[in-house]
Amino acid sequence: MATARGSALTASGRRMRRAAVPALLLAFALYLGYHMVHGDRGILAWMRLEEDILTLTKEVAETSAERSQLENRVVMLRPEGLDPDLLEERAGAVLNLGGQEDLLVLDESGQP
Repeated sequence: MATARGSALTASGRRMRRAAVPALLLAFALYLGYHMVHGDRGILAWMRLEEDILTLTKEVAETSAERSQLENRVVMLRPEGLDPDLLEERAGAVLNLGGQEDLLVLDESGQP
């Protein structure tokens, strides 16, 4: 009877060992799959980075356009390329003066 019981335990032990290896491999595959999607360098993080890149690219384009406009205004204020209309506009804004026939249009910030 001891031998029958021992052989039954041995057979169930063998079955457990056979099932343990695939179970461990499955658990490892699930672990890797989860971190491939949700990890710091996973698919979702990559998608967020792509969105951030698009947003920042638009912001760089807007800032570059604004800088170009400001550089153009600076060039027009230099003595070599002084624009009389721009000079009059800036002098009126700085001195808070305007002609009697001038119409003053303010933007949302209250600046002319």
